[in-house]
Parts: sequence; structure tokens; C-alpha cells
Amino acid sequence: MKAETLKKSILQYAMQGKLVEQNPDDEPASELLKRIKAEKEQLIKDGKIKKEKPLPPITEDEIPFELPRGWEWVRLGNVINITSGKFLPSSAMKTEGTIPVYGGNGINGHHNEYLIDKPTLIIGRVGFYCGCVHLSTGKAWVTDNAFIVSFSENNININFLKWLLIQAELGNNDNATAQPVVSGKKIYPLLIALPPLTEQQRIVEKLEQILPLVKEYGKNEEKLSELNKTLPDKIKQSILQHAVQGKLVPQDPTDEPASEFLKRIKAEKEQLIKDGKIKKEKPLPPIAEDEIAFELPKGWSFARLGEILDIARGGSPRPIQDYLTIDDDGLNWIKIGDSDKGGKYINLTKEKIKKSGLSKTRYVHKGDFLLSNSMSFGRPYILNIDGCIHDGWLVLSNIERCFNKDFLYYLLSSNYIFQQFCGKVSGAVVKNLNTNKVAEAIVCIPPLAEQQRIVDKVEELMKMILELTN
Repeated sequence: MKAETLKKSILQYAMQGKLVEQNPDDEPASELLKRIKAEKEQLIKDGKIKKEKPLPPITEDEIPFELPRGWEWVRLGNVINITSGKFLPSSAMKTEGTIPVYGGNGINGHHNEYLIDKPTLIIGRVGFYCGCVHLSTGKAWVTDNAFIVSFSENNININFLKWLLIQAELGNNDNATAQPVVSGKKIYPLLIALPPLTEQQRIVEKLEQILPLVKEYGKNEEKLSELNKTLPDKIKQSILQHAVQGKLVPQDPTDEPASEFLKRIKAEKEQLIKDGKIKKEKPLPPIAEDEIAFELPKGWSFARLGEILDIARGGSPRPIQDYLTIDDDGLNWIKIGDSDKGGKYINLTKEKIKKSGLSKTRYVHKGDFLLSNSMSFGRPYILNIDGCIHDGWLVLSNIERCFNKDFLYYLLSSNYIFQQFCGKVSGAVVKNLNTNKVAEAIVCIPPLAEQQRIVDKVEELMKMILELTN
């Protein structure tokens, strides 16, 4: 998918209310429209704008899709007003001036006078740049090749309106032979979906997260084939980074904090040592202040992976050919090639080994996690079967002590963890993912209830990215 197509798809999602969640506590857009109408009537009364011919009512057959709760359909002319800039030929511009001059193509010179003195939306009026939308940052001159947009700034977020106008593609011309032109007559009747003011802000924040990645994608579009593979991963990693830092879903102060089940894990392990069921291991080093990569939300905790999970390496009976079998009662012999390409589960194996090889390998169980030590280095997989693993695998078990298995999968899939496994040295060859390195990795642990909320949100966003990039 080309960058521009991807951008259009994202904007379409945004303007249909599919990019961020709705909040039932938001003031509905119907209230905004009441205030906008009252403001326009006052401006007409004060002689600041002209009274225009009423726009036709919205009919049912015009409505293209169902709106989320709190949104309203409205004609564009009921919420904005456009006025033309002033003629300023290049010869009249003061080149020593510092005030930008906007035309349909954006800034095309400088001057020492201005028509506007605050952030303002500007629309290209005619020709090739007809319908282009620009946002000035302060004082500026606007030529007669562009329109100045005015609107109720207390009821419409200027950045949301910018993206709405861009998504509306105002320069589209029904008559291919005619000169492209924007006018009030053309754009005022356009139907737009207006969300609550607070949701407008949430949409802007989400677009500001996603669109820079699309822009980066567009700069390198000559490498389109490669970027089509890497950009979704970049977006996914951005989502995972937000997830592991507690920035993806709101916290609930009623959730049991992670510190409580960490206390229980410590007590359980101490009892197992006391009962002689497990050996006492060398304590892991305490987490130093300079190892903490970011501040955690309330209710979250940091811990070393080896403090909360059991970690072990597989083993291989040699020569393996002597132990392979096709017997039905053979043990599943789990290899890297048994993982689904791009998937997170291992559901079956192509080979089995004799039970006599069990003492020379490691038996693992459904629900355990495997980390690969070759090919897809450090990649996590969740077992859906029991079986034996060779020494190219590490196994993490007792997951349920403190993790929702899907949350742990996303955590282990994040660059935050991967960088701890392999280091950050560019071009370095990782020789071995040993148990010590994995045990010493610092993980962030949310309350269990929040882990499920994070999983739900990550999967919703991943599905959206998949739809947008296919």
C-alpha cells in the first residue's frame, strides 16, 4: 500500500469514529452545534459576517454510514466560513520581511505586513493546489489564491478541523475538463461527521502518533516493497512500547497491584525451597536505578524475569537420528520449523523422539513459553502441546503466577525486552541467549486485570493495522 493511500485510510477511520474509543461522558456534538449556531447568529447581528442562503436539510439518503454515539452530521457551511485572501504579486513582496506569505501551495515568500495574526487554516482556492489545506503558526499574509477559514474555536479543535478538511479532499472536481476551484458554493453543502470536542482532541493525538510513521514511509517510497514489510512492524512496535509502559489503556485504582502477587510468588518459592521441592538459587542482582528505562504507572512493578518465572534450557539426545521415531506413542520433538510463520503458537510437530531420549532432553508442557536461540533469535512462542525441546530453545514456565499469557507474549515481543536479550550494539552478532541473560531481564508487570485490558487494546489496534496495510 502506498503511503498516500495508507494516510487516506487512517484519516477515513478517524473521521468515521473508528480510530479512538468513544467516552459516554463526553459532551455530545449536538451541544457544540447549538453554540456554533448561536455564535454565527451573533456575528451576523454584529455585522461581522454576512447572512448566507440557508443550506438544505440533511436527507436520509445522503448519510453514508452510521455515526458513533455523541457524533452529529452537519453541513460544512454550518460550522466554517471562508473568505478570500488579498492579491499580492511577487514584485510587491518585501523580501527582507519575516512574515510568511501563503498561497494555495503553502508559503511562497515573505512580506512585512500581515492579514492574520494567529494560527489559521488556509485552503488553496484554484488550480493545481486547489483544496490543499495549510495551518499557519501566527502572523501571515494570505494571497487571493487561497481562502482563510474561520470557525468557532471554542467548539472545534483547529487541528481536528485541519485533518477533516484534508480527508474531505476539497479539490476533487466533478468535471474533469474544468479548472479545479474551491468556493463556498461547492464546499458549504458537504456533509461532515462532527465528534464531541474531547474526542476531537483524542483523534488528533492518535493521528500525531501514527501519521509521522506514514510520512517516514512516504519519504522512502522508492523502497516500497521493503517498507511495506517494515512499516507495519514499526507501528506494531510503537503500540507494544506504549503497552509495556502503561500508556495504552487507563489504570483502574481498584485493581490489585502487581506488588501483592509478587509477594505471594516470593512466599511460594521460599516454601518450596523449605520443603525441598526446588533448590535455592543464587540471588539475582537488585534492580539498579540506572537500569530503569521509564517510570511505571501506579500499581505496576518492575522485576527480573528469573524472580517470577522458571527458566531452563532444552537438551538434545545425540546422535538425534538414533532417537527419532514414527511411533504413535513417541514424544513430540519441538523444532523452530514447527512454529507458524508469523504466528505465536506451536500446535504440532513434524517429528517425534523415542521415550528413551527423555532423560537427555527437556520435557515441556502446554502453556509454557519457548524462546528461540537461532534463526528468529529471542522470538517467543506459546506451546499448545506437550513435548521435548532441544538446546536451541529456552523454556519459561509457571506463567500463571503473575502473567496473562497473551500479555506476556506481547511483552516478550517488544523491543524493550529484545534489546535486553541481545544488547543495543548495532551490527553485533548475538552468540547465545543463555538462561542468565533471560533471568536478569527486567520486566514491567501491570495488575492482572489491566493486563487483560492491554491485550484487548493491542489486538484491536493490530487488527486495524493489518486492515490498513493489506
